[in-house]
Amino acid sequence: MSTCPMPFFPIYANELLADEDFQGWNPAERGCWLTLSARCWADGSIPADIDKMSRQCGCDAQAMLKHWSSISSKFEPSEIEGRLVSRRIEKERQHAIEKSEKLRSRGKAGATARWSEEIKDMPKQCLSNAKAMLVDATSPSPSPSPSPSPSPSPIEKEKEKESALQPSASGAVLFPEISLEISKEKKPLRKVKPKSKDLDTFEEILGGGKDSQVSKEFWELSNVWPETANLRKLDSARAYMGARKAASHECILAWEKWTLAEIEKEHGKPTALSTWLSNQDWAGRQEQRANRIQLAHDRD
Repeated sequence: MSTCPMPFFPIYANELLADEDFQGWNPAERGCWLTLSARCWADGSIPADIDKMSRQCGCDAQAMLKHWSSISSKFEPSEIEGRLVSRRIEKERQHAIEKSEKLRSRGKAGATARWSEEIKDMPKQCLSNAKAMLVDATSPSPSPSPSPSPSPSPIEKEKEKESALQPSASGAVLFPEISLEISKEKKPLRKVKPKSKDLDTFEEILGGGKDSQVSKEFWELSNVWPETANLRKLDSARAYMGARKAASHECILAWEKWTLAEIEKEHGKPTALSTWLSNQDWAGRQEQRANRIQLAHDRD
C-alpha cells in the first residue's frame, strides 16, 4: 500500500546526471537503484535481505550483491528492523505530504467560509418565508352559505377588502382570526461590499520602474516564453518574484530555456509562464546550478 498522497515521485534530470555516483554506475546498477527507489516510494521501505532485493530487481542474488556494493550508500536502515529507506525519497515524501496538507486546508477553509455565509443568512430567509405563508393562510375566503344569497357586486367586494385591511387604533391590521402587528421601524438596507479591485502594477510587483534591474530581468525571461502561454503577465511577474526568493535570474533563465527546448523536442505545448514558475523547486535548482559550477571549477 502506498504511504504517499501522490503515486509518483520527481526525478530532477540535471541533479541526477550531475551526481558522481550515478555517473560511475553501469546500466544494471542504475536500474537496480531506480527500482529500489520506486519500491521505497510505494512501500515506504525495502527489505535489507539481498535475496529479496534480487527478486524485486529481477536478477540473481550474486549479481544483486555486486550491484548493492555500488548503490548501498543511497539507502540507510529504517526504524523497522530488517528494512531500509532512501534519504532522497523520504525528503520528497515529506514535501508531497506537506503540499497535500496545505491544499486540503485551503479547500476546507474555503468551504467553511462559503457555508458560514449561507447559514448566517438562512434565519432571515426562513422568517421571510414564514410571514408570507402566514399571510396567505389567513387571507379571508368566502365560506359556504346554507341558503343562496345575492352575490355582492365588484364595487362591494373592493370595499370589503379595503375595510378588512384598515389598521385599528392600536396599529394592527385585523383579520377574521389573527392580527399581525405592523412594524413601524424600517430595517436598514443590507450593504453590499464592493468587489476588491486589483491595484497591482508591474512597478509595485517588481519593486521599481521599467529601468530597474529586476524589471529588465523579468521582461528578458517573459520574452523568451511563448506569447500564447504568457497572456497573464501580472501573474507571471508575481510568480517570478516568488522564484527570485530562492534562485538567481541566471538560474531561472537557464532552466526556462532548457524546459522550452525539451517541450519543443517532444512537440508539446508549454503551460502558462506563471504556472511553470510556481511549480518549480527553485531552491533545488539553485543548489544544482551551484554544484555544477563548483564541479566545473574543480575540474579546471
